[in-house]
Amino acid sequence: MAEQSHSHRNDEGRPGWVSVIVPTYNRARMIVDALDSVRVQTYRPIELLIVDDGSTDDTPDVIRRYAEAHTHPDSLIIRYLHQDNQGTTAARNHGLHEACGEFIQHLDSDDRLLPDKLKKQVRILKDDPSIDYVYGRAQYMDESGHIMKEVGRPIERDETWTHVAVYHWQTCAPLYRRRILDAIGSADERVRCAEDLINPARLKVRGFREHFMPEPVCVWQVHSGPRNVESSLSSAMTSEIVADDILTNLRAQNIRCVKTENTLARYYARAGLIMARENDKTGARRCLRKATDTAHGTFKGLVWIGRMAERVLPAAFLCRITHAIWWRARQRAILNQAMRPGYRKE
Repeated sequence: MAEQSHSHRNDEGRPGWVSVIVPTYNRARMIVDALDSVRVQTYRPIELLIVDDGSTDDTPDVIRRYAEAHTHPDSLIIRYLHQDNQGTTAARNHGLHEACGEFIQHLDSDDRLLPDKLKKQVRILKDDPSIDYVYGRAQYMDESGHIMKEVGRPIERDETWTHVAVYHWQTCAPLYRRRILDAIGSADERVRCAEDLINPARLKVRGFREHFMPEPVCVWQVHSGPRNVESSLSSAMTSEIVADDILTNLRAQNIRCVKTENTLARYYARAGLIMARENDKTGARRCLRKATDTAHGTFKGLVWIGRMAERVLPAAFLCRITHAIWWRARQRAILNQAMRPGYRKE
């Protein structure tokens, strides 16, 4: 099966179709379970886009054989897309650009959708046009098939906007109207593992309406196989980029909140901790500066101490100070500091 690439669609997407985007890299022995979870969905029609992020194993052959065996032009279209290795986020952006469906479903190649997920979630979106995206819980399953726990929770909205910087779902849990993903823009391709924080924050800040299903809709597979693992410095950069993105979107909408900004300052402090440990003094200084610019109350004072110490102390000792700052920021007493004049009252 030759690589397919086309994006003929209108802004709303092809009516009724769900585009399932599956980025993959060297998952020849695992991806079939993920693809089967799409094939057995009780909803049709589905467009299944598999974006191969430059695999070096048998993944391309496995995908091509699967597509040849299971494609049905009127109900299940399977498309294979290939790109040079750029990371999961770049692969997801590639898939979204090529997708034709009215609805968008993301699925990692080592996870699974439960059989009725798309049917239930499409029904919710069709029944209420004011709902922009719907999500449910994810089951964490070990290699023996044991359900370890379920994750996912509703968004508890209040005037403080604290919910913006909080984790709410696994990647495969939501189903989106494609127009809202177009509206918030492509995910930052420097980030490989944090779309679950950036995209929800963009959606919530811009006022898109969600619906939460208090039931499991997908499976996050805990396994010993390859996953997207970041180096220490890459993880630090991810924390910094996530905080930058959320803060930029908040301020673009003129939203200010002490609790959320102290949470983001903690992200910067965590990045500073890792960069200091890895002897990246320039990065550590940049992140500590961002932390002080963002933080409030006692936390702001703690970060200032860290910034001064960073100039004279060895990296190993700075790590201890930065870790203390990061940990201290989590304490409720600091997060409940009074807001500065001009900020919304909590």
